[in-house]
Amino acid sequence: RAMGSSSAAPLDFYLTSDTFACDLALNGETSVGRVQLGGDGSAFAYVSRVQCVVAPDGDGGVILTSRGGNPTLVRPRHDDKWLQVHPAGAVHHLMPGDAVALDKKKRAGTVLTLRGPRWQWQAGDEWHDFHPLVAATLERARCRGMPRVDVDAERLVDLGAMRQLRKDDPGRWRAVRREAAAPAAAASAAD
Repeated sequence: RAMGSSSAAPLDFYLTSDTFACDLALNGETSVGRVQLGGDGSAFAYVSRVQCVVAPDGDGGVILTSRGGNPTLVRPRHDDKWLQVHPAGAVHHLMPGDAVALDKKKRAGTVLTLRGPRWQWQAGDEWHDFHPLVAATLERARCRGMPRVDVDAERLVDLGAMRQLRKDDPGRWRAVRREAAAPAAAASAAD
């Protein structure tokens, strides 16, 4: 199921669960609540009609704003702790891999995961994911039109050439790529 408006630009972020996939349009806000979880929403009556609003921030990220009477929960990608985004109007910046629970009990079908573009570097024939914070920095720099971005004390990425270079020896480099997220159905068909 797709939610949100479509635009000429490719969609780079998706919320996915085991029961549905929805598109987050890059050019506007997407309300997420009981109806988006399936059917007429009656099976999820404990979730607000609009539990939260998610929207691209225009800077390579996604912002979640709580709207429901009960808290919206967020679990960062590399953490086991759930954070409450509450009261209504509270904001949280999301990164790909973060989980969002529309129900504080985290019942089946109410936990969604944000998927976004993957940034990778090549070593030999293998591609490796950049750390999520570095990937977020690269995405932000791409959105801002920056030609280069430091990734650590020793390396930078040339976004025009899509290469990771050593600062002390720019002749040494590795290929870099950005893969846009695919809708969940396309992603599962490719596996």
